Amino acid sequence: MEAKDHITLFISWFNSNVADGDVPELDDDEVYLVWYNFTLGNSRSLISTTRPDHKYYEVTHNNNTGEFYVDTYLKVAHKTLPDISILKIA
Repeated sequence: MEAKDHITLFISWFNSNVADGDVPELDDDEVYLVWYNFTLGNSRSLISTTRPDHKYYEVTHNNNTGEFYVDTYLKVAHKTLPDISILKIA
């Protein structure tokens, strides 16, 4: 399963399960791949959109079962922390 397959699957899933009268369907140019990994026959990607909803999606393909999983995350906060090298830990 390649990264482009994750994007295609995600758009299809979103348009069939999330899009409704209030949420329009996604177009290809609204979706981008943040991260992709293929390990031991399984693949996982983080996908986001250009929409201002602060959501990102994790798409996992389980090669053993042929199943896909889509998890939805919402960015709640973005905090800046000090450089750990300046912290004094006893």
